Amino acid sequence: MVAQPSHLVHTFSREIVGLSNVMLSSIKSLFDSVAVETKLESNADLTRKVSIVLMIEVALSDGKFDEIERLRLASTITKKWKLARPVVHDLINLAEQQQDLSISLFEHTRVINQRLSSEEKIGLIDCLWEIAFADGRADHFEENTIRKIADLIYVEHKDFIKSKIRVRDH
Repeated sequence: MVAQPSHLVHTFSREIVGLSNVMLSSIKSLFDSVAVETKLESNADLTRKVSIVLMIEVALSDGKFDEIERLRLASTITKKWKLARPVVHDLINLAEQQQDLSISLFEHTRVINQRLSSEEKIGLIDCLWEIAFADGRADHFEENTIRKIADLIYVEHKDFIKSKIRVRDH
């Protein structure tokens, strides 16, 4: 057995402790940031953002997201959540970025299912119809997208139809 100078062992131990403290600090900051993100995701902002992503999905389903639909989207958001215009435009921009990155409707409807009541889900379907009818009529692509969303958030067909009629006739 080779004897090691005690000062080398002591120095090496200090380096390990220092490295451990850095690693623990890094891990702690990672968990803290995850906790902050989780806390942010637990509030109404996530539900709003996801709802707006679904509204944009409906607007894009016919291949165009024109100025009429954009204005209706802003007015629907303002009316539903009583938000200031700058906040609404920020939310729309954020939702458009999220929609560009999204792979499927499921990732968004899962949030809706976790956070909204049945009545709130029907209210969301009303908002989707408002976007679809922005240009005076809902085409079959928009209707199909709303139908898919309604199915994924467990809105009954009768409520889907009532919502369509209510928004169309309003």
